[in-house]
Amino acid sequence: MKLPSPSKLDLAAQCAYPFNGPVRWPGFDEGSNRTSTNHGRAVHEVAELTGKGEPVDVDAIATKHDLRNKDAATFKACAGVLVERLAKVRAENWIEAEFFELKIAYDVQKNEARVIGKNDRAYKTEQVGMIDWLYFSGGTWYVVDYKTGRGARQTRASDTEQVRFYGIAIRALKGAETVTVQLWHVDDESVWIDSATFHPWDLDDIYREQRDLLERIRTSEPMPVLGAHCRDLYCPIVSQCPAMQAALARIDERVALKYPLTTEFESVEHAAYVWEVADFITAAAKQLKACAEASVKAHGRPVRLEHYGKLLGMVVHNGNETVECNATTAEILKRHLGANAKDAIDLSTSKKAIERVAGKVAPKGKKAQLARSIFEELREAGTLTRRSDWTEVGLIEAGPDDDCEDNGNEAA
Repeated sequence: MKLPSPSKLDLAAQCAYPFNGPVRWPGFDEGSNRTSTNHGRAVHEVAELTGKGEPVDVDAIATKHDLRNKDAATFKACAGVLVERLAKVRAENWIEAEFFELKIAYDVQKNEARVIGKNDRAYKTEQVGMIDWLYFSGGTWYVVDYKTGRGARQTRASDTEQVRFYGIAIRALKGAETVTVQLWHVDDESVWIDSATFHPWDLDDIYREQRDLLERIRTSEPMPVLGAHCRDLYCPIVSQCPAMQAALARIDERVALKYPLTTEFESVEHAAYVWEVADFITAAAKQLKACAEASVKAHGRPVRLEHYGKLLGMVVHNGNETVECNATTAEILKRHLGANAKDAIDLSTSKKAIERVAGKVAPKGKKAQLARSIFEELREAGTLTRRSDWTEVGLIEAGPDDDCEDNGNEAA
């Protein structure tokens, strides 16, 4: 049995099979994106160095984590807004104690936690996690976890098992009565903070939930559960999961349908049968599409679809332009906006912030012209850059002469 790490607790709550089943984990999370992973690690490094008061060389960090061109520009913009928010929080709060990248090992059954070194190993009964930033202020311990992935803002601190786990671990480690956990959602324009404060009764409930979850993993029959969580929560064994093979086998069994799939039902039994088939298809469709998209993405070239009259391939989405906050940007804004430039910088130094201030400064009807002049100069100076385009598998309009792969039915 493998104990779930704090970052995999949400997955474990949905499906215990990756932790009590026989499938061996690969050395990486299947479905994770390498660029996104490197971006997240780079942002975490900036936060750690900033917190410790050490020099931050964003160019060196970008190179270290293999972030180039537009990816590097996006990272630098994220680093800028994060450093600014860290400085603001530290200025507004009297911080009595703080720790960065704190590695803790927590034994739920014993309700004991300890700090361990980054290279130290934990006992078999301990779950190990890394807290990005832990600080004590105003009689409360704060747990901060940085989130940098696309769509991360959909995650709420109160419902995220990872930081809920950290709450009970810090109670055990520090003897805290209340713990505030925060998710810092970092993008290239702002840091959005979602907080939840856990009181003693909340921490008691979380502790019981974690203890019951581990008991289910230990005692339940290894049984994979197919669903959206396989992809959304980055199951590490998704491509090897026997539930996928079983789903495909069940689809084959249903080729010879007992009743036709129609909205005109012959009987209530017919309606119940269609409901059952539709429910199964809905549950399996997300995972089937995810695996199929991964195969198309690996193939590289678009494939002609048999029924849609289109191609299935990689669709490119253009990234947004981001403003890098540095001395050059500040000088250009002061030249165009005068004393009001500070307002644009305080408003997170985004294009929208600059447009808002331009509207206050420019004569009536000249806002757009002033904003365009500022953006052109920022582009020339290299401080307004377009973030990386991102791709996903989708439908592409096809012409008769498109250079693509057939759907696999060509003659040998």
